[in-house]
Amino acid sequence: MGRISLDINVLLKPEYLPEETEWGEILNPQGVFPEREIVPLGPKSATVPDLKAIVCDMDGTTTTTEALCIHSLETMVRRITGRLDAALWEGLTPDDSPHIIGNSTTRHVEYLLNKYRPHIQPELVSDSFLNAAFWFFAFGRDARRVAEVADNFKRFTGFSYKDNKLAKEISQWKEQGRIPVESLIFWKARLLPKMEIEPGVSETNAAIDIYYQRYHEILNAIDNGLPITGFGDGEASGSSFISPMPGVAHFLSLIKGWLPENSQSLLPLLKPTEFDMTDTERSRSADMIKENWAYLSAHFRKNPLKIALVTSSIFWEADIVMRQLFVGIREEIAAWPLGERQICELQERFSHYEAVYDAFVTASDSHEIRLKPHRDLYSIALRQMGIKPTDFDRVIGFEDSASGIFSIRAAGIGCAVALPFHQTANHDFSPAAHILKGALPEAILRHRLFLKG
Repeated sequence: MGRISLDINVLLKPEYLPEETEWGEILNPQGVFPEREIVPLGPKSATVPDLKAIVCDMDGTTTTTEALCIHSLETMVRRITGRLDAALWEGLTPDDSPHIIGNSTTRHVEYLLNKYRPHIQPELVSDSFLNAAFWFFAFGRDARRVAEVADNFKRFTGFSYKDNKLAKEISQWKEQGRIPVESLIFWKARLLPKMEIEPGVSETNAAIDIYYQRYHEILNAIDNGLPITGFGDGEASGSSFISPMPGVAHFLSLIKGWLPENSQSLLPLLKPTEFDMTDTERSRSADMIKENWAYLSAHFRKNPLKIALVTSSIFWEADIVMRQLFVGIREEIAAWPLGERQICELQERFSHYEAVYDAFVTASDSHEIRLKPHRDLYSIALRQMGIKPTDFDRVIGFEDSASGIFSIRAAGIGCAVALPFHQTANHDFSPAAHILKGALPEAILRHRLFLKG
């Protein structure tokens, strides 16, 4: 067998990359080689010469669902520490947010397990895992997630959930729509003495399943139009968690070229007074905003853009979120100051997210160990939209988290725009070309979507 010879200098400074190339570091989940990866980033660019496509994150950028994810992570911590109410533990803090938003679920959970290690009770990890596993076997609707839970269940208990006796009971649970307490007591008495979930990868996997159980429980309720319990003494609805972020309906209608010529009436709804402007801009803000809106509306009617939605959620989760989101968008459009026919046409265009997005990329298209901040999801989106590497400078990426911005840059997109909200305000957005506190309305009304010239 011949020997392979590698020049380390060539690996670190490839000839095809410019000398001034920026590099970034990615910390991989536990058990993945290498522990850290160094990757080149696309050249940072403040403008685009001829905008061709947009890539956009889901949670926190397009929808309000970050709150759902954070609640589910907090629920996981409460269950494995026994601090189930605010009197025992106030919950996650703003200091946690840079570590639990925007990355893969594995990285989020690893951080929480490390931070709250002194309070974790191993017996509660095992007990909470069994609760989660039984719920998934009875009510889980995503086959891939159920299969992952089943693998962990067999690894931790030495027992298959397809065992005749357990499988028969699971079938009964499905029919009854609940898991009887006596069944839980019986199976826990049989399985818990055999379980030992050690800190490290095993504990992380168990905690991930506990997190997803709460997340999927909420999504099931939303998808079935049921109230969501477990929020203090009250209930919440799907619209409490899943609604459009500010300006999303306007943004999508604009870049697709669907807005009529009389759409100036929509400007007050974008609330341009809520983002910072220079003194010069403020002195002529009304005229500037109208000019930018008129220019973009006319431009995109002639040159509609391609757009991709990219999320670290699996497809089953993202599908429910986006269908609920589009209900909110259609309701928002119904109140727009436009003609009845124009409103009906727009609502028809937003009948389903598949009619709007040219690419819809989820964690199901990749793997948990290759999610943000890795480039994979955004690279897949670019490929699905047919964007060539020579045109990456004609793409804008929008993200609400530091990890997402890094992922966009790692995919070769230089115009990466950060849209922080209150839970990501303290992220490190230094890799971003722009940081917009006014979110999408600011990108549209102040910056003309960064079109050059």
